Amino acid sequence: MAFQPALPLVVESLSGTAPLSFTVRHIVCAGYTSRDRADAERRIRELQNLGIARPKEAPTFFAVASYLATVEQVIEVQGPFTSGEAEVALVLGPGGPWVTVASDQTDRFVERHSVPAAKQLCPKVLAPSVWPLAEVEAHWDDLEIRAWVRSGRKRRLYQEAKLGSLLLPDVLLAGVRRRAGRVPTVDGQLVYGDAYELELVDPRLGRAIRTQYAVRVLETGR
Repeated sequence: MAFQPALPLVVESLSGTAPLSFTVRHIVCAGYTSRDRADAERRIRELQNLGIARPKEAPTFFAVASYLATVEQVIEVQGPFTSGEAEVALVLGPGGPWVTVASDQTDRFVERHSVPAAKQLCPKVLAPSVWPLAEVEAHWDDLEIRAWVRSGRKRRLYQEAKLGSLLLPDVLLAGVRRRAGRVPTVDGQLVYGDAYELELVDPRLGRAIRTQYAVRVLETGR
């Protein structure tokens, strides 16, 4: 039986906070989740220029191993050509669903040969706090997601968007369930950062979920 991690999450709801020991049984990564199909097409062409094959459909969904989920603030990767991406994460389980911010760290070197394999090679970092989806679904489009990247001593804004630019939760959940959103970068360039900071902001209710993690490279021989 595959190892299924139990993540120590905290539910932050309008009625208070409560611990949630969440066992990860499945992970599905969604790609090309822009609500604007023209924007999704631009992203596909951008990746084609990097040697990454066009997907058979958009949005597209990739199942990866459950043991890749983590809330740790340091992850280890095999090689220097990996990068993180701020994602909205839907967490499904009894009492849920919940929403939080996560990073789909991906091996870009391997991605040119196989997107599913590239997704499989890196941990998927989740923030340890989650909100009930029911509390934000009515104003989903107003939620804001951001990421900052650090390379050496330099820190800069890497991604920024409102969730109104991404597919709605019911569309994403339908795709996930059939199979078992990527936010564009500010300047259109992927960065192999040393560390990432993630943020999901709910301006309507005046709250935010934040997390950060560092990347430790085990092998630099590529």
